[in-house]
Amino acid sequence: MNKKNIKIAVVGGGNVGRVLSVLLSSAGYSVEMICRDNHRAIKIDDSYAFEVCGDFGRKSYLVPFVTDLSLLKEKKDIIIFATKSFDMLDRVADCLGHLTPKGTIVTIQNSYSIDKLYPLIPPESSVCMVCDFATFTQNKVTYVRNYNGVTFGVYNKAAIARMHLVEEVFEDIMTTHITRDIIGFAMGRNIINGAISLLGGISGLPLKDILSCKKARKIFCKIIEESYTVCQRFKINVLPYNNQLDYKRFIDKTYNGAKYRHKILKALIKQNGMVRSSAIDDLQKGNKTELRGLIDCILEYGRKSKTNTQTLYFLDGILRSIETGKKRINKNIFADMVMECIS
Repeated sequence: MNKKNIKIAVVGGGNVGRVLSVLLSSAGYSVEMICRDNHRAIKIDDSYAFEVCGDFGRKSYLVPFVTDLSLLKEKKDIIIFATKSFDMLDRVADCLGHLTPKGTIVTIQNSYSIDKLYPLIPPESSVCMVCDFATFTQNKVTYVRNYNGVTFGVYNKAAIARMHLVEEVFEDIMTTHITRDIIGFAMGRNIINGAISLLGGISGLPLKDILSCKKARKIFCKIIEESYTVCQRFKINVLPYNNQLDYKRFIDKTYNGAKYRHKILKALIKQNGMVRSSAIDDLQKGNKTELRGLIDCILEYGRKSKTNTQTLYFLDGILRSIETGKKRINKNIFADMVMECIS
């Protein structure tokens, strides 16, 4: 298929949606965005003027947008959901009528919601994508740091051909990878990233300050242990993060396990010490964060498998209080915690 004939819709005008819209548009694809009012962008008639800067180069593009799926001008070959998981589940079924007969729905980093996607999307139309780049927007410019492009996978073999078409499209804009186990791959990233984002979100602290605190380190390790154990109970083969973080070794209670944890924590501080949680912006506005999908999934699976998730349950209560405005982000939060509650 000639790429100029491929029609793409991006649902969501957050940082990832902005980056994908600009990169795909600048590569020659017909892109239309579905986005509510975007106050971080300049509106020109029926388009948003987006600017992306960083590891993918400096690019500016006018991206046509509509405020609802029903307003799309034509059926799409690819619809990409760059939204929070809870928004995606509420809206994904509505897009089926806007797909071409052999169209594909791409959901981003929502593979832990696959069990909920089963009844919503035909298996041959569903492709999962994990993004390995970080973004933030400042003064209406979206900055990108690329780590390793994107990785695609499917939960049903019927979608393999469509996945390869999506891969060909993305090869025009960044490095692409394929995994045979998208659930294990995504969970391998989501467990560690979720722990970083959760503790960084409720404290507002960068990673180095979190891991420099003995109490916070213990909490960090407990989140990972509980999340990994839940996945094991559900027969999810959690893959090592970047082929570097082996979760089984990380939660090992022996002396060798302690040495391994120390090595990993030291490397995290060195490589990502200044990283701040992507959840902070939402929490400051009193909004639900993308963490909500992952945490709800782990806690639900924990209840079903009767696995201890006491630490995560405790922290989830704090997160919900911040999301609803009952509490505020607190840099002293770890000092205030009673360890007996999460031991």
